[in-house]
Amino acid sequence: MNDSITITKDDLKDLITKEVVKALTTKAKVYPPLLFDNVRFSREDLTSRNAKYRETSRTNINNYGGNTYSRHQYETKDFANRTTTKDMGPYSDAVNVEIRHLALAVLGETRIKDVSSQDYSRAINIYSQFKDLFLKLYDQRLNDLFGGENNERN
Repeated sequence: MNDSITITKDDLKDLITKEVVKALTTKAKVYPPLLFDNVRFSREDLTSRNAKYRETSRTNINNYGGNTYSRHQYETKDFANRTTTKDMGPYSDAVNVEIRHLALAVLGETRIKDVSSQDYSRAINIYSQFKDLFLKLYDQRLNDLFGGENNERN
């Protein structure tokens, strides 16, 4: 079965013109490259918590303030008359990446550019909830490890 459509030359020109104008005037999908920038997990999120306790405030040793507390970080050795750490916990940037991946996974995406503009605020909200949960759990861990009030720095 061979269906055919008859169209005049002027109608074809109009149709082509409309489609070309539409293609030229339609903006490409714009996405904020830094969708989570205003709620981003930062070094300060960790350093403010680590500063509460003597042990975790030492995460600033060798200027590494933006990392989570690791039970291995104080296994030290002398190197050129200074103390160095054996292993540090994950840095704030690594935590940020994981929270971003989780937030995007909830939306069924793996890249920010694939998030629909209708889901931007939802994505930010999801990211914020994961960040808040992480910080709550990290605070609980530090409190459990270092005994809360009796170990806080003054």
